Amino acid sequence: MAVSDRRYRKTESQIENSMLDLLQRKTFDVVLVSDVVHQADINRSTFYLHYQSLDAVLGALEDRCIALLSPLASLLGQMDSKLFSKSLLGLVDDHLTLFRGVLLSATSRFDEKLRDLFFPSLGVVSPLKNKKTQDDRSLLAGTLIVSLRMALTLFFDGNERLDEKKLVEDLTDLIDLSIYSDFIKRK
Repeated sequence: MAVSDRRYRKTESQIENSMLDLLQRKTFDVVLVSDVVHQADINRSTFYLHYQSLDAVLGALEDRCIALLSPLASLLGQMDSKLFSKSLLGLVDDHLTLFRGVLLSATSRFDEKLRDLFFPSLGVVSPLKNKKTQDDRSLLAGTLIVSLRMALTLFFDGNERLDEKKLVEDLTDLIDLSIYSDFIKRK
């Protein structure tokens, strides 16, 4: 069956949305294929026709986040940090269930996807896979990206002390730290 087949895409969407529903109630490490199959109202064999594992479903959800973030990533160094922070939070808020599920289940793979998305807009070349050496610029860009992700993750992790206004301020302050703002300007 071709991936462009409407029924195929509908079933994949059904599986992904079922996973998101489950991630609102459970952590990724306790979700089972049987949970997703039951939630999606499909057979186990149908699940495996579309995905090899639950990790593959999470990878597809991560890819949806990256696709949504893509237009914003190129603007990181071009727009005011407060406007960028508001835009980022607005995007996340518009797709709350998706970002909450992915951020609270974040994998090192998602960090790599974020790095690959944001590095070019920061003027940094992503290191080759399996290459541990990084220069100062890629290290600095990596810490900025992971710090932004961690701030959003803390927001979703039920931290009652954070509200949206405070999160925008915190993200703006992070981007405006002299070490990062100088780096962003130098690209």
